[in-house]
Amino acid sequence: MESPTELKMELTISGRGSDMAAFYIQVGRGLSIWAITENALSEMYCMIVCGQMSPAEGAATTFSLLRSLEDRINIITKCMDQVLYPSKFDTFRKDSKRKLNRIRKLAETRNKIAHGAALRVADGVNFFPYFMRAENMRVAGLHQKLGHHPSTVKKPPIWNKDELTEKVDSLMEASSIAHELIADLQALYEENSELLQDTTRMFARRGLPYKHHPKDPS
Repeated sequence: MESPTELKMELTISGRGSDMAAFYIQVGRGLSIWAITENALSEMYCMIVCGQMSPAEGAATTFSLLRSLEDRINIITKCMDQVLYPSKFDTFRKDSKRKLNRIRKLAETRNKIAHGAALRVADGVNFFPYFMRAENMRVAGLHQKLGHHPSTVKKPPIWNKDELTEKVDSLMEASSIAHELIADLQALYEENSELLQDTTRMFARRGLPYKHHPKDPS
């Protein structure tokens, strides 16, 4: 393997860099899939806090200001507990939290891709998840000094193009789950319209029995 000081990133799509571009096409796919996933989570959040009858611009803005997926999933979970507190929604909340936890797990793969880099090395182009130049330099230095890979140093992961493509394909599950959550919530709307027409009432008065949902004054 070349010394990390000799590794250069190539973004050209012609000539010698065409094989490099194939890696970044997959990176682009992965990031786009994840953008669609988080957009669906934003829609779910707005549906919970605004119901079907209230403007959602404020909720969408609030959600977009949360920078991490962890914060976004947490606020969805907290809002479900606050709005959908009656026991008849226990199964929905439990299933939704399980699905959100699966998205949280898949985010680990997304992060490896988002913070990785495709680099040309002696045997061609490979993808380095969570690429850290300092870490690679340390491993290379110890290898050179000891003559073999030190057992005490964990070798950074390396993916070829097929492995990267497989990782990106796995992110499709997150998008499917997020849209499934929306469909589940929409079905809940249809079954409980008097509660979920305007869930902002439930935030204002947690103890409000949904059977006695007040009507807006005409």
